[in-house]
Amino acid sequence: VRLAVFRGGFDRAAFDAVTGAAVQALVSLLDKSLVWEHDPRLFQVHALLRQFALERLQADPARCEGAQAAHSRHYAQRAERCGARLWGEDQLAALDELGQALENARAAWQAALALGSEDALEQLVDPLSRFFDLRSRYQEGVTTFGGALDALEAGGHAEGLLYARVLARQGVFFLHQGEFDRSRRALERAIALLERHDAAGEAARARNSLGEVLFAQGQDDDAQRALEVGLETFAGLDDETGMGTAKNNLANLAWRRGDYETAQQLHEAALALQRRQGDAWGMASSLNNL
Repeated sequence: VRLAVFRGGFDRAAFDAVTGAAVQALVSLLDKSLVWEHDPRLFQVHALLRQFALERLQADPARCEGAQAAHSRHYAQRAERCGARLWGEDQLAALDELGQALENARAAWQAALALGSEDALEQLVDPLSRFFDLRSRYQEGVTTFGGALDALEAGGHAEGLLYARVLARQGVFFLHQGEFDRSRRALERAIALLERHDAAGEAARARNSLGEVLFAQGQDDDAQRALEVGLETFAGLDDETGMGTAKNNLANLAWRRGDYETAQQLHEAALALQRRQGDAWGMASSLNNL
């Protein structure tokens, strides 16, 4: 019955974590063609079985909630493990892995919102936002994270750290869509909240994005101040990924001012940091700018 909570394919580890059933149960379902292997080590539930199981599951609210919580917990942990790899040498493989589990990760996000599971949401924020960003799925990011903001506000959590982290990502998606005023408002509020919660690294990331917004709006002096404060924080935290991004943005600012020598030096410094991290996307950006 718990198979009803899966969206798209699932593997043996997910089956074990969500259903708690023995492997013989999966083998029996495969033998009866109620579940089939549609990709190496990935299984799919027959549509009729899923509908039947969903009706039975929804008839027992406590059991349904337990299944949703187990599913959300498993895919949140899985996404978190992928997220750590989305900034380094294994970036492309991690993107493919998270993309394969995306339907279930989105379902886990929605279930976590419905169940009020902040732990699962905290685990999902970074990998989902990074995935949407790298895959240029900005509108999907706006919709997904906007829904979370609405739910958190309705639950009285509009001043919390989780809300601030989600709001900062929403600001980035607005930036990529060219909605600079909305992006700026979201990022400025997120920065204030993040600083209130002493989340220095998160605030620096949001400030770096704010610098990009100000750059796009032609407010170069304000952009430089935001980027330099962010860079200083990243350096204090020994965050080479953040330092690389900030240096790249400061280089773009120097280039627009006609200071090509400084721009080249900053791009080269950013590239060196990104190479050390194995950040393929960051390296491509710096190389393109050079």
